[in-house]
Amino acid sequence: MKTRSVISALLAAAFCSIASIAMADTTLTVYTALEADQLKAYQAKFEEENPSIKLKWVRDSTGIITAKLLAEKANPQADVVMGLAASSLLVFEKEGMLQAYAPKGVELLSKQYVDDSNPPAWVGMDVWGATVCFNTVEAAKLGLKKPETWKDLTKPEFKGKIVMPNPASSGTGYFDVSAWLQMMGEKDGWAFMDKLHDNMAQYTHSGSKPCKQVAAGEFPVGISFEYRAAKLKEGGAPIDLVFPKEGLGWDLEATAIMKGTKNLDGGTLFTQFSHFIDLLYWIVGDVQQVQAMITNSNHQGIIEFEDSGSVMLSFNNGAMGNIHYTVNSYQKNMEGSLTLFGKKGTIKIGGQYLNELEYQCIQDYAITGLPEGNPPNEYGNYTGSMSNHGLVYDNLIEVLLHGGKMATSAFEAMKTVELIESIYKAAIRV
Repeated sequence: MKTRSVISALLAAAFCSIASIAMADTTLTVYTALEADQLKAYQAKFEEENPSIKLKWVRDSTGIITAKLLAEKANPQADVVMGLAASSLLVFEKEGMLQAYAPKGVELLSKQYVDDSNPPAWVGMDVWGATVCFNTVEAAKLGLKKPETWKDLTKPEFKGKIVMPNPASSGTGYFDVSAWLQMMGEKDGWAFMDKLHDNMAQYTHSGSKPCKQVAAGEFPVGISFEYRAAKLKEGGAPIDLVFPKEGLGWDLEATAIMKGTKNLDGGTLFTQFSHFIDLLYWIVGDVQQVQAMITNSNHQGIIEFEDSGSVMLSFNNGAMGNIHYTVNSYQKNMEGSLTLFGKKGTIKIGGQYLNELEYQCIQDYAITGLPEGNPPNEYGNYTGSMSNHGLVYDNLIEVLLHGGKMATSAFEAMKTVELIESIYKAAIRV
């Protein structure tokens, strides 16, 4: 059941939807409940095709990963969730935590494996199901007959000889309980679990551990799942896989992009305010400490990044500063401003496009004779930013063709990116 032949390309496509616009040396955080020995192949293939992007895995059992993601809803830490139970992803979808996305090749999958939204909130990758691991060597020593049904496990001879995953932490344990209740009904299901509990030696944190313990001879019987059982048997463990006749619990493992990931979109500071950050760095220099809060208050369902933010900065030179930004000004640009408070003066540059010297009070000095700025661009129903981009290209041509002086450098551009990234890294989403 743990076949992944079709979906490896889909997973790469899902990662690349983020990675295609991520900066160099980006790290994508992937939360997963997949087995540790399954992750190497995915990581190797992805990083081979995307050498500037690294994957950071956060791995645990299904219940733990699910609880962690729900706890982080207001401030998501994961970029992608991969190989988690679809039953968990349905909860995240209901909570509005997933970014809808249709990866390349999704049409190759059965519709049963894909969320029915368009585009889908999540895409399935495989099915995993329950099995009972039975150590034939240890069972022979104890005179135990191989069970054929779930109810066989309640027989007195199995008392203290069974291990299974805790349904509070393990997706495997959870779908076992769910299946027993569905197959047997509420009353008989709980009665069965009471009897099974009487025979239980141990409840484990993960779904794979019971089969590992059985393979090692610690217990003769373990309720687990078929992938781990098959791999252990393939490796030489003296175990049989038992699929009880009443039926099996199962679930779909799926992948999704987390809504709010800072690697998905450029973010408002990159797309709308990078010039302001550039100017701030040019004037004040490197930042020592950042605190920030961001929110999407007026564009929910339209953009996935923030539309407003508030930032506090302390600089290496001892200066302190605040940035308040928003794209929520009604119908037109209201103001772009920069105010500097120094020991020997105060200046405010403002206007709709940071194009007016609105205030100055400087010791023994006055700024005069400033040329008028370029007019704003006219786009019919919309008046946009000022026409200054051409000056950048003019300087580039002058430097390349005529040996002119470079107005700005790649180093300064990277420092601007570094500052913006430090803001997003520190930001709390509210």
